[in-house]
Amino acid sequence: MEQRVRWLENRVRRFIGEGSYTGRDIAAHIIQQRTVWLPFIAGRGVTFPAEDWPGVYLADAAFNNAQASWLVPSDFNAVSSLTIYIHSKGTGNYRRKIAVNASVAGEDTDALTTVNDWAQVAVTAEKLTELTATVANLPAMASGDIFTLWVQRDGVDANDTVGAAVYAIGAKLVYTAVGG
Repeated sequence: MEQRVRWLENRVRRFIGEGSYTGRDIAAHIIQQRTVWLPFIAGRGVTFPAEDWPGVYLADAAFNNAQASWLVPSDFNAVSSLTIYIHSKGTGNYRRKIAVNASVAGEDTDALTTVNDWAQVAVTAEKLTELTATVANLPAMASGDIFTLWVQRDGVDANDTVGAAVYAIGAKLVYTAVGG
């Protein structure tokens, strides 16, 4: 414990100089919130329509998904929030599932962790919709991991009532960074 305290004191001095400092100084200089934008790419079952709209086209009456990947940086401590943005061409219920994987070379990339299981989300035509992922369900991540996010649509299911395409735009990941 003493070694950890000395390490923290040295880090504080490095960032704010010698002298007195408070817990607020430490929080402001050592622990920071960082935001990363993860654009989606087409996953399984995705077709490419002639429509000119940004994002991955998730067709109606089909099972398909969009994916995004991120290399976890060396200053990573924990995910604070994960928000997914979609745009719908119709109004109704969009049936979605959010799954992730965090792995390094040699680890199983098929071992998906379900963050939010199949559920319906109300969407409105031509409006941007936010899907909030349950951060507590994310797998443990560490620097050097490749974090992969899947947003799936089950347009074949009777509970998906949008009746039109849904576009997966991207995801905003906010994480706590440690260090400077």
